[in-house]
Amino acid sequence: MLNNPFGGRLATGFVGVALYLVFEPLLLSNVGATLGKWIMGVRVRTTNGDNVSYLVGLRRTISVATLGLAWGVPVIAQIAMFLGMSRVVKNKPTFWDEWAGTVVEHRKRPFWLWATTIVVVLGLNVGLTMVSRVME
Repeated sequence: MLNNPFGGRLATGFVGVALYLVFEPLLLSNVGATLGKWIMGVRVRTTNGDNVSYLVGLRRTISVATLGLAWGVPVIAQIAMFLGMSRVVKNKPTFWDEWAGTVVEHRKRPFWLWATTIVVVLGLNVGLTMVSRVME
C-alpha cells in the first residue's frame, strides 16, 4: 500500500491526523497554545482563565476538525471555515469554543516576530523543496 502514491498519501494523512489529535490537546492543556497560536498571539483558556484539561482540549480539537475544517472535505471545508471566520470578525465565539466551553484570548504581537516567522517558513519551504528535488 505504501508503494502506491495514493496509499502513501492516505497513510501519511492518517498519521498526521493522529498526531494532531494527540499533540494539539497536549499543548493546549500545558501551555495554552500551539506554536502557530503562540506566534499569532492566541491562547485557549477555560472560561475562568485556566489552561484547559487534556480532555477539554481534545474535545475542542475534534470539534475544530469537524465544525471548523469539515475534516478537509472539499467545498464543505471552505464553507465551514467561512462560517467560523464570520463569527470571529464579529467578536463572537466560534461554534467549537462554545461547545468545548473555551475562550480564545488574542494578544498583539510585534512586527519582528511576524517578519521572522515569514522568513523562516519561506526558507524552510525553499530548502525542503530543493532537498526533495535533489533526492529524486
